[in-house]
Amino acid sequence: MNARHCHLDSSDHRSRGAFTLLELLVAVSIVAVLVGLLLPALRHAREATRTATCASNLRQIGLAWDAYERSYDTTPVPDARVAWSFGGAAFVGAERVAVLERSRPINPMLIAAVGGRWGDSASKFAAVFECPSDIGLARPSATGPVSTGRTAFETFGTSYRANAGATGLSAAADGRSASAVILAGDAAWYYADLPKRNPESGTTAWWHQPRGLANIVAADGSVRGIRVSE
Repeated sequence: MNARHCHLDSSDHRSRGAFTLLELLVAVSIVAVLVGLLLPALRHAREATRTATCASNLRQIGLAWDAYERSYDTTPVPDARVAWSFGGAAFVGAERVAVLERSRPINPMLIAAVGGRWGDSASKFAAVFECPSDIGLARPSATGPVSTGRTAFETFGTSYRANAGATGLSAAADGRSASAVILAGDAAWYYADLPKRNPESGTTAWWHQPRGLANIVAADGSVRGIRVSE
C-alpha cells in the first residue's frame, strides 16, 4: 500500500509540473509582447549613446579648431577645398588602419591639447573624427538616393564637414553671435541647404534619429543637435 501510494504521488507530481500547449502559447505570446516593447527602447538607447559620442567628438574638434585660430589668427578652413580635410585620418597598410594625418590643419592641435605625442596618439585620436552613426552619403539618381557604399569617414578620413571660411574670430569681429556660426558638423547640415544649381544638390547624409537631426559645433565651442530641412 505504501509503495503504491508513493508511486501515485510521484506520477501526480510529474503531471502537475508539465505545461499544457495553451500555457506554452500564452508564455510565448507574453515574451513576444515584452520583446516588442523592449526593442524600440534598446534602439533608442543605442542611438542616444552614438549621438553622445558624436557630440563628444565635435567638442574636441571645436577645442582644436579654437587652438588653431589662437595660434595662427586665421581659420583652418579658408575655402571649400579643405572642408573635408581640415582634420581627420589617413588609412595606412593593407588593413587600412586609421591614423591622424599630419598635414591636416587641426590635427597637431588636437594632440597638443592633451599633452600627447604624435607617434603615440596618431592612431588613438583618429577615432575623434568618426561619428558612430556615420552610414555615408547618398547621391541622387533617377530612382532616388543611392548609397555610396562607404562611410564618410572611410571616404574622406572624417565624418564631419567643416564650414568653409567660418571662424570664431570673424564672428566676434562683425558682431555676430559665435553660437550662431557653425564650424563643423555631420554632413547633413551642409547638404540640406544646397541650392539646386549646386552639383552636389540632392546628396543626403541622414545619420541620426529622428531623421533631419544633425550635430554641430559652433564658434563658441558649444555642441548641439539642430534640425535641418530635407
